[in-house]
Amino acid sequence: MAKAIIKSTGEVIEISHRIDSSRYGIRYVIAGTSKSVAESEIMIFDDSGVIAFIEKWYPDYYHSDIIAWIDDLHCALGNECDDEKLARIGEAWGTDPKGWLIELINLESAAYRRALERYYSMMYPKINI
Repeated sequence: MAKAIIKSTGEVIEISHRIDSSRYGIRYVIAGTSKSVAESEIMIFDDSGVIAFIEKWYPDYYHSDIIAWIDDLHCALGNECDDEKLARIGEAWGTDPKGWLIELINLESAAYRRALERYYSMMYPKINI
């Protein structure tokens, strides 16, 4: 599922799938409902390119503590955590979702930078960074 923002209200929604209608044009179904919104009424967040880049170029991606924390913080912010994971997050980052979001931004920025450094070091091996 992807997230989108309704342009007129600023509300963030989750969309489950796209519907192509000859009568109503392109619409997206709001997750967990039978309601849909027109493509022109929303802006879809698509960070799949960045995520794929980090997954490909971040060193030892599948065994990284930073990547695990990023995943955990996304889980907590999306209200998808079990109690055990939420307790771990609380011990490490506190219980304020605003603090979680700030830390998530810091961790994702660091992960993206490290992936970029690895990518460019392979692209330009004669230049040491």
